[in-house]
Amino acid sequence: MVQDSEDRATVTNQDLFDAIHRNDLRSLTSALAGSAKVDGRDGSNRTPLYRVAEEGPEQAAEMAQQLLDAGARIDLKPTAKAWSALHHAAYHGDRALAAVLLEAGAQAGDQENGDRWAPLHLAINGEVVTLLLAAGADPEATDRAGSTPLLAAVVQQANVRASEDVRSRVQALLEAGCRLEVRDRDDNTPLLRAVKLPVPEALDLLIAAGADVQAGDFFSGSALHAAAAGDHAWAIRALAGGGAAIDSQEIENRLTPLALAAVLGRVRAVRALLAHGADPTIPDQQGKTAMDHARSDEIRGLLEAAPEPAEEP
Repeated sequence: MVQDSEDRATVTNQDLFDAIHRNDLRSLTSALAGSAKVDGRDGSNRTPLYRVAEEGPEQAAEMAQQLLDAGARIDLKPTAKAWSALHHAAYHGDRALAAVLLEAGAQAGDQENGDRWAPLHLAINGEVVTLLLAAGADPEATDRAGSTPLLAAVVQQANVRASEDVRSRVQALLEAGCRLEVRDRDDNTPLLRAVKLPVPEALDLLIAAGADVQAGDFFSGSALHAAAAGDHAWAIRALAGGGAAIDSQEIENRLTPLALAAVLGRVRAVRALLAHGADPTIPDQQGKTAMDHARSDEIRGLLEAAPEPAEEP
């Protein structure tokens, strides 16, 4: 009889997990009304509530509320280094689920995971960012790599999320007063990350907010050098429009962005820099100009056709 009871509970618990996977709220209700264990674990040591947050079904908020009403514990995770349920809700951009979890006692500033990420590091849109900030999340919290939520927003959304999500997330963090010139362990500011990855939507917002367009890292003389190295003509246009010095020279070799683009054979960057008045005659530390560094006939042709630089008044 004991074994039969355990078998029935196991089947019911599996029904509970199946209902979550199918986004079937009615079946979840039935399983909870039976002998399902509200905090029973699956084969990967996940509770039903954790599975709801991790899988992010359409009715996640409603499912989570039912589980919590049935006594589910909000603090249970598969391992000590795993994300919390709130981290998953933030990553899915599910504001309704995040609100349910926060109301039940989830900690907005929880960083008890392997990467020391707070939910705010993962919040994928402005709605969730705003919710977490209102719940007390620290906009300057740093993860194990030294990244703040603003730095993380640029990295995580490069080429993987809709542009409106990028804009709303970054805008919400900027409105919260996040520091613009904070640097990660690789010496990148949010603006430098936006240039290198690239994330055009974030770069426009950062420039408009007053980020330093001259910022450089250990390896780049300036953001324009980084844009030239990546052949990112759009970034060159944005930085030049934001007041970046078009002919700034990096420290080690005194290369201008134009000379660097010529060295690396970056045709789009050469075109964009010349269009913004870059001077091809500026010598580097060895006395070489962009023409001396040109790697192709196409780049040499562009440099030869460039207008004479304006004389200093």
